Amino acid sequence: MKNQPAPPNAIVVGVARPWSAAALDWAADEAVATSRPLHLVHVIEGFHHTPVDLDGDVDGSTAVEVTGVLESHPSLRVTAHTDTGSPAGALVAASRTAETLVVGATAHTLLKAVVLGSVALQVAAHSFCPVVVVHDLEPSDSDARAGVRAVSTHPGRVVVGLDASERSVRALAYAFEQASRRQVGLTAVACWAWDESDGFLALPVPVWEATREQQRRLVAELLAGWGEKYPDVDVQTRLEQARTVPTLLEVAVGASLLVVGTRGRGGFDGLLLGSVSQRVIERASCPVAVVPAPDLDPGRRGPK
Repeated sequence: MKNQPAPPNAIVVGVARPWSAAALDWAADEAVATSRPLHLVHVIEGFHHTPVDLDGDVDGSTAVEVTGVLESHPSLRVTAHTDTGSPAGALVAASRTAETLVVGATAHTLLKAVVLGSVALQVAAHSFCPVVVVHDLEPSDSDARAGVRAVSTHPGRVVVGLDASERSVRALAYAFEQASRRQVGLTAVACWAWDESDGFLALPVPVWEATREQQRRLVAELLAGWGEKYPDVDVQTRLEQARTVPTLLEVAVGASLLVVGTRGRGGFDGLLLGSVSQRVIERASCPVAVVPAPDLDPGRRGPK
């Protein structure tokens, strides 16, 4: 498979060990379901004097997985690009024209994410399009990996975290679209006094009661109109006086997808990933979609 540029509005996936096995499956399923092309990005960290071909430089186990996915999705339109340098940088660059960017994460990378950073966290922080982070299983656990495929074939609900910012609107739109296409319900979660540090303030009961009512109105306003656009989606809400991250993780157990918003802007000169998004990526038991709010980069195509 020779180097080719990514077609517009493709599902782009990073293919490189140790973080791509389940992500490749997820991306292929998404490409077929949305009738979009699949673009594989393989980046070899370091420097080489000449370009390399995907077939020649992907390690044996990954090459087998790529071949298997292509055989199981015969209708896929597939292109690929191989380069050297920074995997996160190449994927963020691809996100300028991608519909969705899919990356994987292993337990190894997640345990060291705070200290060393990881491709998944860097890409989610700086991407110009929605990023789906798919947790991979240990390569040796083939039986469990088969179980992951079974779960993705029979998914649970889509869960979306809401707050009072514009990022919730974009995340909510993405969550409804995913739930409708998957023919599953949607659970919208809002925690009182949502903040990035998940701290609590020692406030009197009347203030908390006012906060609860304010949150109820906010959630109702955010959800207004979506039922008419997606009448096939059963919507449930969870409004909690609770810590944001543990609540999202609890509700998302058994979910097909957990959707959160982030500030947007994109590129490595953009803002860092919020701590709520970062921690659910690190700890969630299901795929996590990080949806950027409208960005300020004039080079990025506008919202659909």
